[in-house]
Amino acid sequence: MHTLAILVPLAFAIAPISGSAMPDGHQGNHAEPRDATSDNRHHAHVHGIAELLVALEGEQLHIELLSPAVNMVGFEGAADSPERQVAMNNAREILQDAGKLFQIGRGECRLAAHEVDFGSLVASSGAHQADQDGEQNDGKHRKQDHQVRTHSDIRASYQYFCEQPKDLESVSVRLHSHFPGIQSVQAQWIVNGRQDMATLDNSQVHLVFR
Repeated sequence: MHTLAILVPLAFAIAPISGSAMPDGHQGNHAEPRDATSDNRHHAHVHGIAELLVALEGEQLHIELLSPAVNMVGFEGAADSPERQVAMNNAREILQDAGKLFQIGRGECRLAAHEVDFGSLVASSGAHQADQDGEQNDGKHRKQDHQVRTHSDIRASYQYFCEQPKDLESVSVRLHSHFPGIQSVQAQWIVNGRQDMATLDNSQVHLVFR
């Protein structure tokens, strides 16, 4: 299940509400508000920065993570070498263990489903191999550009079932501990009728909903 379609409209609703009262990011650990008319498919792809969307709908808690691939695997483009494959598999293993990344404060929430999408890293790797095979079959030796000239993103989504959703008070985010390439996380959330934005880093890892 892709939760991004659910979360993006909620995230856009946050920006105009929070923006007028947002202090400078260095003072209040808050992210700059987004343009509410922007399309998430054209999100800001900035190395060192990841995006996190959190939304509680009834008893369902959705967490959506979006990050430039380089933050997590150290490269962009095709995973076209053994070293890159190892890096991608290591990142996948971490992302599939939600307990390492998120601690839910109260609410009696348990993980119900998760999905990790490496997108163009996997697709471009296959295309790269096909190009190599084609060259060998044709007997042609052309210079290759081994770096795909497009931005590569990694998406991960997590869905929790909360037995006491009204008691949900926080989510602690431990991405920095496992992915040093992530310098900050621009987070947006809507929980129990409240919504806000925050910037998380090594010194601030908690999203507090009360």
